[in-house]
Amino acid sequence: MGWMYAFTIDGGRIWSVWDAAKDLPLWQCCNYGLIAHVDIQADGNGTMTLHLIEGRRGQGPGLVTSDFGQHWIAR
Repeated sequence: MGWMYAFTIDGGRIWSVWDAAKDLPLWQCCNYGLIAHVDIQADGNGTMTLHLIEGRRGQGPGLVTSDFGQHWIAR
């Protein structure tokens, strides 16, 4: 999904989307390979590793979550 990440926390009944265009401050569109890897643990902690384009503003090496991916902050 490029710069978007879809997730559910209720077994697939309701889905939400994290969208870098809206949720990553100062992000400069477009990077279709922005999300390189997402890892969420059973306790809700996780990381999102980003594949960066050199010289693009608003990107960092990755994000962390503590609520199963509902909210992400820069690490």
